[in-house]
Amino acid sequence: MKKPTKPAAKRRPAKATELPEWLSQTPHECDYALEMSEGGMDCQTCQTICLTRTEFLTLKVYLAKLRGLHVPSEEPEGFKTRDGCLDSLWSDLEAEQIAAVPEAAHA
Repeated sequence: MKKPTKPAAKRRPAKATELPEWLSQTPHECDYALEMSEGGMDCQTCQTICLTRTEFLTLKVYLAKLRGLHVPSEEPEGFKTRDGCLDSLWSDLEAEQIAAVPEAAHA
């Protein structure tokens, strides 16, 4: 028997000031990875998945949607990066790439 699913949260357009920095801005010339670490005192990494920049940014968009954030396909009006060493999400991903990230089931 299937479990009933929760209805999707209602979304409204995000303002530039409402987007978290971890989503909207990413330093360039970095190494990207998804890591899992064991708990405890030594906290050793037990699994690492190396990512391309595009994969990393796509995962950030998916995580934002999973957390119930609306991620606009186009750069919001008035958006500015914090400083010159950061790129905006929209300078790296096309609107179609952002829109193609599936809506996530909310936790």
